Amino acid sequence: MENRFIETVKKIDAVLILIACVAVIIFLIVSAFSMFGGGWYEEPPNQIIVADSNDPDEKVEVKETVTFYKSVKDVYVFSVSSTAINSDDLVEMTAQSGFSMKNSVKSFNSAVANFIFVKNGVQKRLFDKNALIYKYSLANADENAYPLSHDFNIYAVVNQDTNGDQLLNGMDNVSLYVSEYDGTGLQQISSSMFSFDIVSKNEFVFSEYDGTKETFYRFNRETGKKVMLASVSQDVEEKRISMYD
Repeated sequence: MENRFIETVKKIDAVLILIACVAVIIFLIVSAFSMFGGGWYEEPPNQIIVADSNDPDEKVEVKETVTFYKSVKDVYVFSVSSTAINSDDLVEMTAQSGFSMKNSVKSFNSAVANFIFVKNGVQKRLFDKNALIYKYSLANADENAYPLSHDFNIYAVVNQDTNGDQLLNGMDNVSLYVSEYDGTGLQQISSSMFSFDIVSKNEFVFSEYDGTKETFYRFNRETGKKVMLASVSQDVEEKRISMYD
């Protein structure tokens, strides 16, 4: 009887030692990940610094980098990144002020300040002045690759520092633009977008929010018309803008 008791105690001790060893290993792994930045790739925040052009003491280098991005039909698309944007290059603040809200400033796209479209040897910038192209979805006519492929470009753009934090990011007003696949025919659909979803090849639904009421619209690319769908009084905690490219 005593021998059985001793054997049982030994087995319990062995289990406890094993559990302790596993706990130590897990602790060491977590510590190692924390020490080396988590061990996982994390996309940098999708934002651009705004340099105060009227402050002579503020010295912020504004450096552009142009990178080939992709080809769409007969057009070659280059992305333009920028280390900063001068405040006097931003558009006038005509939209309503931004609300203090929780909002992810990360994107599935890399942060870019502009696009350059090259067609038949001619270069054309999407915007005359750089902004933060927060998210975007360029034309893709291959329906086998993506069921909701579209033959025009869609851009979510931050071109106003509406909360005055000297950063362009998702906490500011996000404008909605569309253009032809080659960057021509640029059209602003909304100056303050809070949600976006593609519902068919040439149609999407988006919303605007005034702090208390969220209003939903649909936009049909073929007709070029924006039609209100519904207006709901509700609290909106964060923007819901989904674009994939």
